[in-house]
Amino acid sequence: VKQGDHFVIMPQLNKPNDSEMKVLIPTRFDENAVKKSINEAVWNNDKKVCIIFMNSNDGGFIAALFFNQKILVKAVDVSWIESANFSKLGKKLSDLKSFSTVATAWFDRDDKFLQVKIVTTVKYSSGSSATAEEKQIFSEGGVPIWG
Repeated sequence: VKQGDHFVIMPQLNKPNDSEMKVLIPTRFDENAVKKSINEAVWNNDKKVCIIFMNSNDGGFIAALFFNQKILVKAVDVSWIESANFSKLGKKLSDLKSFSTVATAWFDRDDKFLQVKIVTTVKYSSGSSATAEEKQIFSEGGVPIWG
């Protein structure tokens, strides 16, 4: 559903109402990109949290979605991870021919924290490419923790 400058997705399985959590996605992503991101979401083992990601020439959108009994309870925008990956490569978005950022895997941990690997692959005009990754940690309640 488009509202103003954002798409709104409500990935609950129950009937939506005004009090339920909504995820705002910038409108530079069309409805097909939103649907694709939901279909390609990377879930952790117990299916309580997933990462959705979308790519565009203007930068990506990455969000962690936290669920309780299949109802979205928290959404955390972690799009800044893409910029952190660009910094590791010493490049700006304008220096690149193309790029993509994806979540690749959740890690099993011996504590109550959650950890996901997010990878950015860039292609240069020369034809070469490079990859950088960030392993983001979240508290059980969905707060991003710096490593």
